[in-house]
Amino acid sequence: MQRTLLFCLGVLITVTHAQWNDTRKRKNDEALPPKWNTIELPLDYFNALDNRTFVARYLTNDQFYKEGGPIVVYVGGEWEIADYGVMGGVAFQLARKHNGYLHYPEHRYFGKSSPFPKLVDWQDLRYVTPDYSLADLVFTITHLKSHVKGLQDSQVILIGGSYAGGLATWARLKYPHIISAAYACGGVIKTETENKIYEQTIYDVYKKESPECLDIIYSGVKKAQQMYENEEEKKVLVSMFKHIKCELNKRFDIKQLILLQFNFQVWPVEKVGNVCEYLLKHSTGAPLKRVLQTTIKFIKDQNNTCPPTDLNWHYLMCNFVGNIQTSNATNFGNLIPFSQQLRRSCSETFDSRYTAEFAKEHHRRVSMRYGDNTPDVTKVLSVQGTHDPWRSNSILDDLNDETPVVYVQGANHCLELGEEQDEESPQVLQSKYEILEQLSKWIR
Repeated sequence: MQRTLLFCLGVLITVTHAQWNDTRKRKNDEALPPKWNTIELPLDYFNALDNRTFVARYLTNDQFYKEGGPIVVYVGGEWEIADYGVMGGVAFQLARKHNGYLHYPEHRYFGKSSPFPKLVDWQDLRYVTPDYSLADLVFTITHLKSHVKGLQDSQVILIGGSYAGGLATWARLKYPHIISAAYACGGVIKTETENKIYEQTIYDVYKKESPECLDIIYSGVKKAQQMYENEEEKKVLVSMFKHIKCELNKRFDIKQLILLQFNFQVWPVEKVGNVCEYLLKHSTGAPLKRVLQTTIKFIKDQNNTCPPTDLNWHYLMCNFVGNIQTSNATNFGNLIPFSQQLRRSCSETFDSRYTAEFAKEHHRRVSMRYGDNTPDVTKVLSVQGTHDPWRSNSILDDLNDETPVVYVQGANHCLELGEEQDEESPQVLQSKYEILEQLSKWIR
């Protein structure tokens, strides 16, 4: 059984793991600046003979805190933490409502919390796993409880989105004696090697919006792919992006850069209709030229920068998270073939043993450890946007009376997580109210 918020809303652009968090930088006007803190964490929790440690960062906001209030943890993911994480959004509102203590930890190996700031050997990445990340969460929470007056018996509520939403769910599953409840928006917990639904969702959204727009995108990207395979034409194509600050490499090339703007880029208040309107009415020339004009326009709107292609995230993806996004005959054809994506992201980057069979078996074992997308867990609220391409990798239906799922009609990836926006749709606003109400029921 699932609950759906039924309002009318245009289709929204989809989003990457690393980028959706950057769109929620709006701060609540009442928020006070949080405090930056550091903590020394064990490098390896599971080897008693390894006593190495590293320094990790976290943010706290105690402006609403009263002794005995809950610890509200905004779970850090594959990004560098910043103050807006505890200065607005659902976590901030929950802390205000219940006199909570806000905590925002930085994920190991991301931001400035890396055990190896100058990564020389990719094998040093073996300590970036969900198991270590969950242990970091628990270690830091335990530290807060023993060092902040009045937190000793406080409940702990985790809030996270996307991969961090998966961590929030898994933390409640693995450490129920420490984690009281969790809310995961678009929580990615189903670890499968190939994700065929991601691109299909994007394709269907554009097709419904404008078949003509979709045809131009497909034709333009296909032409870019052909040019990229020819060394001389590749130089011409790359030169068009000479003013764009992008790290182009074997894991992230021009074709992916272009597709990113149409498939994965996120502007919370934009709609696919706006993208298609620009492509159809304001671009000129052949499909490739029109696609490039639109791509460059959107990149410039993002200060001429592109998302990072972190080696540490690729390691997590290849070994644990999986979900390599691919296309097929029913959507973008062979523009994003699985074999190429696996080779670029895993076997050429790390080890030639990352074959399809190896990766699938490894991801199957990870899924077995965490319960796939039907974990035996309670007091976890899962919220999915109906147009979120990650939704198939989340909890899809109510697992029990205390593991409800709410679908936000027409919404994209984790739009309900951030601070209220002037342009937000009625159903996203309604979902924020429902989230606060449900989490409040779990706070004694």
